[in-house]
Amino acid sequence: SAVTTINDEIYDIIGTYDIGSVILFAANFDPDATVNVELTDGLQRAAMDESLGKNAIPLMIGADQEGGIVYRLTGGTALPGNMALGASGDTDNAVMAGEIIGSELSAVGVNANFAPDADVNNNANNPVIGLRSFSSDPQIAAAFTSPYIAGVQKQNLATSAKHFPCHGNVSTDSHTGLPSIDSTKEELYATELGPFRAAIDAGTDMIMTAHLQFPNIVTEQLYSSLQDEWRSPPATMSREILTDLLRGEM
Repeated sequence: SAVTTINDEIYDIIGTYDIGSVILFAANFDPDATVNVELTDGLQRAAMDESLGKNAIPLMIGADQEGGIVYRLTGGTALPGNMALGASGDTDNAVMAGEIIGSELSAVGVNANFAPDADVNNNANNPVIGLRSFSSDPQIAAAFTSPYIAGVQKQNLATSAKHFPCHGNVSTDSHTGLPSIDSTKEELYATELGPFRAAIDAGTDMIMTAHLQFPNIVTEQLYSSLQDEWRSPPATMSREILTDLLRGEM
């Protein structure tokens, strides 16, 4: 059954093994905010218990509270998704949405939001992004990414722009398959990387990676024992994407 309250086993595991972060999904949230606070408080007390483990360091407790179709806080405000915000043409709406989401997550003890979705939805057949994107226009997506981040961070929450370097130009869901994008680095810079540059300039705390292959960018090969072959790794496991492109160039 889904965990909505902390028990002795969870308490001991977090404290003993110095767990650094926890992600909560919809099944872990209760419509009663008091129950949610008791859960996150218990998780933090376990992390800070000096009688367990070697380090007493507060947890990062995160959730995917994008707004629209991706939300976890079942008792929270039902907000329009990113595409509706982008269609409004008013970036103040993105600030407002971020502030509401940030304040409600903060109220129940969540300190990191795995949002905003900074993808450019440039494939109309995309099965996983769609309405989660601010726009199919890179400039509009970038213009709304920054104020959303500002709104969430006003409530003292960390943000995580996703899914780097892009997830908008796919026709396969990366939760169930391994999509491959043929774009070159120059093509990404001209389109999909704009919103991520905006997120970085806005001071996003984190960047979430995309589990997609980029064969025209990544020259690395990793051996797959399951497939018994050398394969191009997804961005999540690529030094050329995460270290060279993201940390080095951007």
